[in-house]
Amino acid sequence: MRYLLGDKNADWLEMEIISVDRTEEKSNAVIDMYVKSGSYAGDGRFVVDYTDFVLFFYHMGMLADGDEYIVPELLDRGYGSSVDVAETVGGLIYDDRSDGYQSIEFDFPIDPAKIADFVGDLRTQHFTRRSVGGMEFDLFLTALVRLMPQTVFSLRGPSGFEKGRMGHAGPRWKTRSKPVRKGPFYWVEIPDDSQEIRYYDTLKDFLSAPLYGGKTLEEVWNRVEILTLDGKEPRDVILEGFTRLAQD
Repeated sequence: MRYLLGDKNADWLEMEIISVDRTEEKSNAVIDMYVKSGSYAGDGRFVVDYTDFVLFFYHMGMLADGDEYIVPELLDRGYGSSVDVAETVGGLIYDDRSDGYQSIEFDFPIDPAKIADFVGDLRTQHFTRRSVGGMEFDLFLTALVRLMPQTVFSLRGPSGFEKGRMGHAGPRWKTRSKPVRKGPFYWVEIPDDSQEIRYYDTLKDFLSAPLYGGKTLEEVWNRVEILTLDGKEPRDVILEGFTRLAQD
């Protein structure tokens, strides 16, 4: 399915999501894009960070609820991708890893109804609908990777528990106990587990670990409830943290 943003008779953008890999941290969402803006018309395949794309999706969804025009600004910065959303200006900064990538910069007003349709299609086609306590898996994973909160969570049903912990330690972080482990790494602490804290060097290892009755975190997500992020209400942390990321 291709997604249309803008006016088909003027400036517009189409995107088709080819694949999204949640187990890698960088350059893991592949998007085919066709752009028609002013004198430029062309297509290409772009590789962006999964978490950047989730942030883009999240902010477009928030802005679609308002009455203001949405103004996407797309800017190629070579080999770095991020999301820039300030007030009513939404942006996806993307990169093309192929030879001869092009720099494109443009903006235009978009009908909020089209944004809402776009976000709705994304939610249906490419993002999990499973959520507990208002927390979708993709939003949580993006928060874990980018905000690095200490997460307290519970698991209902088989092999369940009341209060476990997990987190993402940055490169400047190190454990207090010996042997000393330096970041970056992911970690999980499950009540009554024979091993007090389990450490994982990569996001892929963290997500692939069958710690929950032989299942991975994503496989049991519909039985997970996120209780706190850094000791605070999860919704508040997501809103404040994602807004801050968009402004950086």
